[in-house]
Amino acid sequence: MLGGLPDATRVYPGHDYLKRNLGFTLSVEPGNAAALALVERMEGEPYFTTLGEERAINSFLRLGSPGIRGNLPELAEGAGELAVFLALRKRRDRW
Repeated sequence: MLGGLPDATRVYPGHDYLKRNLGFTLSVEPGNAAALALVERMEGEPYFTTLGEERAINSFLRLGSPGIRGNLPELAEGAGELAVFLALRKRRDRW
């Protein structure tokens, strides 16, 4: 549903979980330069993202990322996006 929207689309969440979500992203994809840069930019201020930023930093929108897949050893070789999503969700529930 979000896939067809342009990267410039602003995201205004109902709850501000961005800082915590960035922490999770960096736990499964520590080399995510976009997430690292955003952590530094958002200190002390509410920060609203764009869909393009979310595509770069949100683990659940980066299911094909080799960095994420490599940090989920429970995945079978060649696992599909649904399996990656479910593994991420399970890890996020325990994180």
